[in-house]
Amino acid sequence: MTGIVNDPSHELDEVLIKDSILIFPNSTGSSVGAYSIYTLKKNGVSPKCIICTSRVDITTASGCAIADIPLFQILDQNYKIKSGQYGIVGGIIPVLKIKTD
Repeated sequence: MTGIVNDPSHELDEVLIKDSILIFPNSTGSSVGAYSIYTLKKNGVSPKCIICTSRVDITTASGCAIADIPLFQILDQNYKIKSGQYGIVGGIIPVLKIKTD
């Protein structure tokens, strides 16, 4: 609802994802994940873009489609992106990456 990650066991706990490039391998769970992405957009706290580093799954794809959030998949597994970098998706915005190593 707020765009702030609320999970003490997660490396992005208490981080605001609004207007960022959010990078993660793929989502897990049910259709609620797609609704969660849509709710972030509806509340004005969504990332500007989502990038999947493993595979684009139906949950993430559905959520991004209904929320009109650009979604990308990195095909080159040797390509490295780090948190703190900046990307251009309709403007220069920060990258927030969930560690996958």
